[in-house]
Amino acid sequence: MRPGEGGRPDVCRQLLGQLPGCEGLEPELRAALRYFGLDEAGLERAALLLPRHFELNYEGLRRLLAEYVREALEAFSAGQGRYCELSVPAPPVFAQALRLSAGGGLRFGSRALALQVLLRAVLLSRRPLGGQEGPGPRCGLNLMRRRLLCPPFEPPELVLQFGLLCGDCIRACEGLPGRAAVLDLCLNGEAGRDFAWLASRFEGFGAEAARALGIRAPGPDELRAASKLAAAGLRLQSRLLELNARPDRRPLRGTGLSLAQTAQLMCFAEPERALAALELLCRELEDAPAAEPGRTRLYCFYAPLTLPELELGFYERGYDLLGSAAFLYGFRQLGTGLGGLSAAWLKAMGLAGPPEELCRAAAREARRSGCRACLSGGFACPMGGAGGAYSRVLEEEYGLPVRELDYDFWCERRAGQDIC
Repeated sequence: MRPGEGGRPDVCRQLLGQLPGCEGLEPELRAALRYFGLDEAGLERAALLLPRHFELNYEGLRRLLAEYVREALEAFSAGQGRYCELSVPAPPVFAQALRLSAGGGLRFGSRALALQVLLRAVLLSRRPLGGQEGPGPRCGLNLMRRRLLCPPFEPPELVLQFGLLCGDCIRACEGLPGRAAVLDLCLNGEAGRDFAWLASRFEGFGAEAARALGIRAPGPDELRAASKLAAAGLRLQSRLLELNARPDRRPLRGTGLSLAQTAQLMCFAEPERALAALELLCRELEDAPAAEPGRTRLYCFYAPLTLPELELGFYERGYDLLGSAAFLYGFRQLGTGLGGLSAAWLKAMGLAGPPEELCRAAAREARRSGCRACLSGGFACPMGGAGGAYSRVLEEEYGLPVRELDYDFWCERRAGQDIC
């Protein structure tokens, strides 16, 4: 793909100029426009709507969004060197320990997720990626990862797929022999297994990944540094939720909150920059304006990051979207080594645990945040095992009404998309 194709340079600058450090990515953005079949009018519209969809007055949010965009557009760069793609979600410590062990020259990332944020949340494309097999819709995140293995992209050297919440995850790259090496670890529904068994599976998968990449397995120094990064991220996420729950302050809008929380799923090539952006955002939120009277707070399962116009509709009608239940953790057990740290993370993930526990944790958070009702829906298939228990527990046990929207977070099905 030739860098000069697709999109006027001035329109590209109009969009990228709003995101710190992205000004030099015009060739990559033009390539992305051509690849996804987007025109100049659509790009101009996206540039004009970006400050309406995201609170760009927060510098921390601008910087964080720029990290996603850089990560996504790097897929369109030529000669990018060695790269390893990870599925979502993956243990935060896993990729960073491998990255540090490699000692440079090998990048790790979650480009499929970053590309979805670029395509849906920034460029506002609603055209399905397509390529589904079988009768029902498939997750757009998995479809995007599959696309990364096909021309015009330079395929990753290795794809690490963690089937932790969704059985479809590890099928995403099937049937593409020779494009990239793919390693799978399927633990869907296994989070309740013995801790030692889970730790052993993660440990073995880490050793297998290190061998495939030709690097040594992470040692104590790399594990300490990776754990420090992961712990810093969790502290910032906890602080973000505390700041956003204050009844006397205006909360961060749903798209910005969702973008910040989704950073927990991302493997950034340079995670320190993303952490710095989150830290700055938290500092800015400490001085957030006073809450506006007469507004209603709704607690979300996952605020519609990839459909910012949906969040804008709620916001303009006096509703603030808070949350999200998809990112609730409850730490129960400590672990050591790559396997133990990864197993502890999986055990702590609300989505991977008993559905009733997740629902009760969501109810507590909704109450703490001053939410009067809950908002659910948005995915082609249930995330985790919550399913119908989510609405039942919140309504019957906690008196919180639940409203479910019929839309597809990843824009892969047309039924119900008029809600956007």
